[in-house]
Amino acid sequence: MPSKKATVALACVGLFIAAAASGAVIGSALMDRTPRGVTAEDSAATAPAPIPPFDVTGYADPLTTFSQLGSSLPALTTVSIDAVDLTPDGAALTPMSTHSMLLQKQAYAAGTRTELLFSNFDSTTASFSRDTAALLFASDENIAAVARSLVAEVHLNDWSGITVDLESLRAEDADGLTRFVTELRSQLGSEASITMPLMASNSDYASLGYDLPALIDLVDRVVLMAYDQHGPRWSDAGPVGGYPWMEAALGALLQQVPGNKVQLGIGMYGYTWPVDGGGTLYSVQTAREVTGGDGAEAIWDPVEREWHTTLANGTQVWWSDERSYAARRHLAERLELGGVAIWSLGLSAPLE
Repeated sequence: MPSKKATVALACVGLFIAAAASGAVIGSALMDRTPRGVTAEDSAATAPAPIPPFDVTGYADPLTTFSQLGSSLPALTTVSIDAVDLTPDGAALTPMSTHSMLLQKQAYAAGTRTELLFSNFDSTTASFSRDTAALLFASDENIAAVARSLVAEVHLNDWSGITVDLESLRAEDADGLTRFVTELRSQLGSEASITMPLMASNSDYASLGYDLPALIDLVDRVVLMAYDQHGPRWSDAGPVGGYPWMEAALGALLQQVPGNKVQLGIGMYGYTWPVDGGGTLYSVQTAREVTGGDGAEAIWDPVEREWHTTLANGTQVWWSDERSYAARRHLAERLELGGVAIWSLGLSAPLE
C-alpha cells in the first residue's frame, strides 16, 4: 500500500524529479555542508535534545513552506524533515535541498527537536523502491557508508536524530534492515534518536520486513503510519485512515511493542475520487475550499472520524482535519503512547 511520500507524489511528481536532478550524488557531500556558525567540534560536543515522554512530531515534506512550519511549531516537540533519499545503487544519499536545510534551521532556531528523515523513495517512479533498499542491505560497505553520511550530518548541524523511513519491504528484508539499524546505532551513539515509521498492518509486521523484537532495542520510537488506508491509486473511495482500521493496526502493534515506544501517525489531508477515474491529493484547506465552492455539504462520519462529501459532478472526497487529529491524539494520550506524528505540515491545518 502506498504511504506518506506517495500521497505527495499525486500532486508533485515533477517537483521530486527536479529536486533529484538539481545536484550531484552525495556519499560524503553531507559532511561538507557548512555548519551554522559553529565548528564541527562544537557541534559534536552538543548533546542532542532528548525525546519527550509524549512527542508531537510534524513531518515537513518537500512542499512545506516556512509559513506552514512556523504556524505549527508552537504545538510541536519534533520536526522530521524529509530531506534525503537513497541513491538507486543503495550506496549513498541524494543531495539535500537548500529548502530542507532552511526548514531545519527554522525549527532549530525555535528550540524544536529536528530529525533528518531519509528513505528509499524513488523520484523517477514516485514510489518507494524495494530494490534500492535491497541493494543497501546486500552490502556491508553500503550499510557502513550510508550510516556514516547520516551520522556526519547529524553531528555537523545539530540534528536531534534520524528518521529511518524504509518502506515497501518484504519479509526477506528483515535481516538487512536490522543490520542497517544496528550499524546506524553503533555509529550514532545513544544520545541522538532513531525513529522508524512502520507501514500499518492489523496482523503481521514481519511480512512487511520489520523484525520488531530486534528493532525495538535499537530505535527510540516507532511511528505507526495509520493513514493511506484508502487512496485513488489503490482503492475505492473511503477514509484516509479510518478510526476502526487504525485501532486494529495499533492493537496488533501494541502486542509486540511497548506503548511508550509507539507514536500514532495521523494523516491530515484528503483525496478525491472522480467518477471518470484518477484522483487528487488535497490539503485540508483545499478540501474545505472545494467543498464550499461547490455548495456541497461536508459530512462528519462519527465512526471513521473523518469528513467526506460528494461534489455536484459525482466526485467523492474524504479528508482528515483538526477534529480527526484531536480524536486520535486523545486515544494516544489515553493509552499512554509515546506521542503522535502528523503527515504532513505541508498539507495539514495549523496545529494548536
